[in-house]
Amino acid sequence: MSALEMNDLTKQYGGRPVVVASRRPAVLERIADRVGVLEAGELIDVQRVDGRTVDDEATVRLRVDRVPSMDLEAIPGVESATERSDELIVRVSDADGKATIVLEVAHAGAAIHDLAVAALDEPYRQRTTDSER
Repeated sequence: MSALEMNDLTKQYGGRPVVVASRRPAVLERIADRVGVLEAGELIDVQRVDGRTVDDEATVRLRVDRVPSMDLEAIPGVESATERSDELIVRVSDADGKATIVLEVAHAGAAIHDLAVAALDEPYRQRTTDSER
């Protein structure tokens, strides 16, 4: 299906969710407002496609000795936060949010063992690249 046909399909459904499988991020960016990443049948990431640059929005992953007792989503620049046993996954809306989340977690007394910042489209591109090998 071409990008034009997919665009017509999404318009036909008037803003309701339409599931499209593709390994071509450029096509999805033209027709979608959100992109989800499925792995082994599980939705593992959802990202907006709204023209923000890679520097503006990112996912920050912190591996910590303990998850601090704090409201991560109250931190300026944080859009969402997921806590796991020894990991924080935080989506930030601007470049300042990346540094702020690290500082706030450290100030809360959690030791940060590892830090990774993924660009808006990195999880999708990484998984599609891995599956093409």
